[in-house]
Amino acid sequence: MSDRESPTSREADNANVAAVRELYRTWNAAGPVAFCALLHPEVVWHELAELPGAGDHHGRPEVQRHLMPLVDTVGMFRASVEGIEERSGEVLAYLHLHDTLTPSGVPLDYRVVHLHRLREDMVDRIRAYADLEQAIADGA
Repeated sequence: MSDRESPTSREADNANVAAVRELYRTWNAAGPVAFCALLHPEVVWHELAELPGAGDHHGRPEVQRHLMPLVDTVGMFRASVEGIEERSGEVLAYLHLHDTLTPSGVPLDYRVVHLHRLREDMVDRIRAYADLEQAIADGA
């Protein structure tokens, strides 16, 4: 499912789901700086162990510093929401990263799962997972 399609009944939009959708619409329209501006000031981003910058990044400025080298390396890519659901009070988003070329000229075509926690109507934690099974195993 793309971020422009209507959600299924299981994916019924609520305020948290809508806030997460808006994050990725903002990424696609305006990039990482605008994306980070929508995050809670005390956000924590937990990156995949297999990616550069693995581990926790605390606060908007540090999250932005983490994301910028990725964009500098692979170019500005789209993050399409292929599915989204609320799970145990958090929002699980299935993302397809695409529409740019890697430095070797290979098109970026990567799927990742992000689990979002919200506080004060803003995302205050993002945990990245390679797949849904990994997210579920971690308590999603």
